[in-house]
Amino acid sequence: TMIYALRFVFLPLVLLGLIANFYFRDKVLRGVNVVGQDVSGISTEAVLAIVEERSRVFMGSDILFRVHAPVGGVREVALKSSDLGIVVNEEKTAKNAYSYGRSGNFAQDSRDRISSFINSHNVHTVAVVNFSDFSKKIDDITSGDTQAAKEATIVFDREAKVVEEKSGWQVDKVKLA
Repeated sequence: TMIYALRFVFLPLVLLGLIANFYFRDKVLRGVNVVGQDVSGISTEAVLAIVEERSRVFMGSDILFRVHAPVGGVREVALKSSDLGIVVNEEKTAKNAYSYGRSGNFAQDSRDRISSFINSHNVHTVAVVNFSDFSKKIDDITSGDTQAAKEATIVFDREAKVVEEKSGWQVDKVKLA
């Protein structure tokens, strides 16, 4: 029975692993997603092209800020990502997609490669935020609208929002840095 298990269970799994390693040797593993797109089985250069295109769309899109002023109510201000000091590192993002399942740790890589056939893995976009530029822009759009801070939190989910604001808000530069 042990020989049966080795012959009909273990051997096919090893062969499947070897075939997958050969097929994906210079390609992104199956089940890897970057910027919302499945990039399974394509080269790092092709992933880079996808990330660059999606970056251009993101960087060209407006991020909407709602300013809750103590006097004058709510107003909306749209800013470009680049105006806020946000830069996407496309090369690092593409490299991270290719590197999934290739860390050099045999146990971790085996787990990642097996799970990539069952579940998808989302690779996060690598972005750098220059908080000095970000803070300056926030100061510019809120000048005259701020008052003493009262434990407000800025949340970014496709648009920046102030959560739990109490009759106005002020950006705390120390917390942003």
